[in-house]
Amino acid sequence: MHDPKCVAVRAVFEGPEVSGELLVLDEPLSYWGGLCPLSGRIIDAHHPQSGLCVTGLLLVMPGTRGSTASPGALLETLYSGYGPAAIITPAPDIATLLAVYQAQYLDQPPTPVLTFSDQQGTWGMDVLHTGDRWRYSPTTRLLTPLDDSRSESRQRNECHQ
Repeated sequence: MHDPKCVAVRAVFEGPEVSGELLVLDEPLSYWGGLCPLSGRIIDAHHPQSGLCVTGLLLVMPGTRGSTASPGALLETLYSGYGPAAIITPAPDIATLLAVYQAQYLDQPPTPVLTFSDQQGTWGMDVLHTGDRWRYSPTTRLLTPLDDSRSESRQRNECHQ
């Protein structure tokens, strides 16, 4: 039985403690052509969350798709300051890892890349919902809810440019 009050994660790429609102994607995202690096907005017209912004959020997604240019597109998004605060996927993703590694090499703040623990599989995807506020602790390796409130600005999912 899983505790709905916390989700165990594995840090594939270490980063600081982060907290904030979740954006849970329904489908994989292509960073190249699917995410605007100058705004953090999902621009793939065929993606269910097209038009929403990832900037500063804990981005939860089932995976990525796209070309070998995807790491460069995510790197540009992180470097411009419009990237997510953390990226959470069911399994490690090479495009994501390359981008966050390169961003840190270029003296950008580290972005935690997390996967759900082996015992949970994709169970975490079922308890995390867009707009909910959670905290990731690198010490405990847990995602924990902050409270039951939802931010009004993020319910509207405003991109700040």
